[in-house]
Amino acid sequence: MNHFTTEDMLRFLYNEMNREEALEMQSALEADWKLRECLDELKGLLKGLDSERHSPRSQSIDAIMKYAGVEATKEIR
Repeated sequence: MNHFTTEDMLRFLYNEMNREEALEMQSALEADWKLRECLDELKGLLKGLDSERHSPRSQSIDAIMKYAGVEATKEIR
């Protein structure tokens, strides 16, 4: 049974573990298919987050610009 948390897996994916931790994680991944499955699911979720692009509504931009005392123009959007 592994002792890795979701946070640990995210640190592994973002290369934020020290060498010892990363080697321990790699060893656990080789031995535990459930852990590999969880890691693959996290990879998919992160890939989906990276591909999502959202823009603010034009009404939000207008309200911010009005508050700032600047008239919003089409080029800003």
